Amino acid sequence: AYRRVSHIYNARHWVNSVTAARHYGAVIGGNYIEVRYEDLVLQPRETAGKLLSDLGVTLDVAFMDRFVGAI
Repeated sequence: AYRRVSHIYNARHWVNSVTAARHYGAVIGGNYIEVRYEDLVLQPRETAGKLLSDLGVTLDVAFMDRFVGAI
């Protein structure tokens, strides 16, 4: 069930989660890709294109157009 907590708790939880993810990312090295929400929203085509490239996935222009249109 949803539990209402303070904004301070949520902010600290977010910081702890990002810190832990970056730590584990450093451990696994090249298998870790960080995608910032802000980048995905403000520059969806560039961010998704870089992510697909990093994953070795060929860019499908029609897919990218649908993806960008959905944001």
